[in-house]
Amino acid sequence: MEHVKENGYYWLGFGLFSLLLFLPAYYRGLFFPVEQSWALLGASVIVLVTYLWKLSQRDVSLGNKMLDYHVLGLLVVYLIAFAGASSARLAVQEIVKMALYLYVFWLAANLGKDKAKIKYLLTVIYLSAVGVALAGYLTAIEAIHINDGFSGGRIFSTLQYPNATASLLAAATFMGLYLWYKGSTWQRYFYSLSNYLLLIIFLTTQSRGGFLVYLPAVILFFIGFKKRWWVVYHWGFAMLGAFVANFKLMSFIIEKNYGAAWSWLFLGMAIALVGQLKLDVVGKFFDRDKLVKIVSLAVIAVVLIGVGLAAGVVLNPDDGTADNDLLSKMLPENLLTRLQSINLENRSAGSRVYWMKDSFKLIKEHPLFGLGGGAWESSYRRIQSYGYSSTQVHNHWLQMGTEIGIIGMLVLVGLWFHFFWTAWKNYRQGDEDTKLLQWALLSASAMLIVHAFIDFDMALSAVYIVLWASIGLTRALEKMRLGEPKILSRKDYEGVKWMYLGGLGVCVLATVVLSSTLLLGSSYAKKAVSAFQDKNYDKAMVNFEKAVTFDPWTVNYRLDLAKVYMIKDKKDEGFETAEKAVTLAKYDPKVWTNAADIFWREGQIDKAIEYMEEARDNGPWMKQNWDNLQRMYVVAGINNMQKKKEAKAKPLFEKAAEMPEEMTTKYEGLGETEKKLWVGTRLSPRPFDLLNAGMGEYFLGDWEQAEKDLTAGLKAKDHIWEANLWLAVLKFKQGKQAESEKIVAEAVKVKPNAAKDFAVLTKLPILD
Repeated sequence: MEHVKENGYYWLGFGLFSLLLFLPAYYRGLFFPVEQSWALLGASVIVLVTYLWKLSQRDVSLGNKMLDYHVLGLLVVYLIAFAGASSARLAVQEIVKMALYLYVFWLAANLGKDKAKIKYLLTVIYLSAVGVALAGYLTAIEAIHINDGFSGGRIFSTLQYPNATASLLAAATFMGLYLWYKGSTWQRYFYSLSNYLLLIIFLTTQSRGGFLVYLPAVILFFIGFKKRWWVVYHWGFAMLGAFVANFKLMSFIIEKNYGAAWSWLFLGMAIALVGQLKLDVVGKFFDRDKLVKIVSLAVIAVVLIGVGLAAGVVLNPDDGTADNDLLSKMLPENLLTRLQSINLENRSAGSRVYWMKDSFKLIKEHPLFGLGGGAWESSYRRIQSYGYSSTQVHNHWLQMGTEIGIIGMLVLVGLWFHFFWTAWKNYRQGDEDTKLLQWALLSASAMLIVHAFIDFDMALSAVYIVLWASIGLTRALEKMRLGEPKILSRKDYEGVKWMYLGGLGVCVLATVVLSSTLLLGSSYAKKAVSAFQDKNYDKAMVNFEKAVTFDPWTVNYRLDLAKVYMIKDKKDEGFETAEKAVTLAKYDPKVWTNAADIFWREGQIDKAIEYMEEARDNGPWMKQNWDNLQRMYVVAGINNMQKKKEAKAKPLFEKAAEMPEEMTTKYEGLGETEKKLWVGTRLSPRPFDLLNAGMGEYFLGDWEQAEKDLTAGLKAKDHIWEANLWLAVLKFKQGKQAESEKIVAEAVKVKPNAAKDFAVLTKLPILD
């Protein structure tokens, strides 16, 4: 059988792919759309180069196994879900990401043509994670600066999120254990230090979920390595060093005693190195295998005890450290405290339960193909159980369920099944090295997959890329096992090469165009914002128009363009642009609010109220939506009264007057748990709401209630003058002129024009 050989195309593709695997973690974890679009653009080029290599070897294969089809199928369901997306722009961005992951999988599966190449790519991923760990520590001691790299006594590093950092570093340790085992004597010293660094920074992220998932994953890893005690031995010393250092490292960092912090870091490092030295030095005088086995069994016993004790803390969260003497001696205080806080009474854990429950509401509403990419972020305000703010479900797989529905989740489950089945066959049928390599990939993947059930790590594409690369390398091992790919005869190749190249070329061109246009849209939008800030509205308008042309899905571009159109007196274009914006994010209350503001400022009162009602209905627990809408009702009602449109004003005043009771009823309908978990402004009447209600009640002739609510409105610090003004108007209508004059004088002290407003308002009639 002919073998596929390397050539210039191969090495160019391989080198560029290595960069694609290494760099994402250093670009804010590839969390933001601009970086993701750049990554897709780069991946598209690498795919084309790699396929040119395959064609040069008369290999036209793109994928022929169920795993390949399911990876492609996941992108397809996102494309289908786009048709019913709740947010067009977020849906497009998820398509960008899924195309990127498809490319990463395909590149790993094809460029990993033998075990040496697979090990190299694995090493690239590993070294990237080591760099993340090192950057996290250097940020904590202020040797370098990374925005949000260290906060609250926790290391966030380049990913800018501690739990994602923990998940990535934990997964990388399994790769590091394999590389240590297969390394030379001197390489093992390097991996001893690197694995220790991964573990110490993993601990300093203080990720509760990461810690709880990691320990069972370690046991799984040891099981797969089947009594290869050296690996257990090495991990035990690396973890021991990390635990010892972690007892004091973070406290000294917080105190900014960086010299002492370095001392503790080096102490842990020394412990990790002692393990390696024992193998190389002590092993010359004693039975090394016996020494390794004894230490390894002790490590396994400690891990099992640690799992049991950690589970005990989680199941009995109220037990203090005094009641957990053994665990309090084993764990640093900060980590133990965080483990003890894992319970439904804890706001973080309790909230996540509700977020997951609410995600099922969206899945139930749109069961087949979901609401497209970004479904949760753009829609959760409408269905949330109480007032909270979280653009992530903190369960990535449930969040995907809201995006692609049951059909899409079946594709995902099929992908997992075929991945694990392929990995298992590779493990069962491979030689010793293949078994260990596959188990390292499987353990790292399991760590990432399981942790994503309790957090949103996969929202950071840098983390997700590691998973997709691991799946792709598993496919590469399968290709080696099955003797793929098939090399065509020259005659057969000449008959199909242009068809295959053309098909792939169209796909690559599509992703190049998509990513490029999104990047151009972002670039023009930045220029437009800069011009707007300089009050160069002509230039701002031109650049916003270009931004919308290249990226027609981003709502903010359209809303900003609508504002510029209004400034340029292009009213019709402005209204049309604002109306188009809300259709692109139909469940996002912020979009409806911004559009309502545009119509309100331009005197389109009815349209503004209609849009603000949509904002309230799509964000029913957002207090600001109720405040804005109630204010619109009152002001619109007064305007109608001045225009002698009493019939149109009355229902507006009635709605304004009813709002405090509606808010109270809605809020009191919550359970005690929901009220306890609520963070931020509660949905309950405040002085400003009562002031607005009092205005409506005044015109409706309910003067007794109006006086109570207007008096309560005096507590609205920024609206005292207004409350006094309306109380003065009320007293005047009641015939209490002396009292009215006294109160209006108080209003005039704050706002001199209040006297003119008083004269106008007292002339308006009271509704029957």
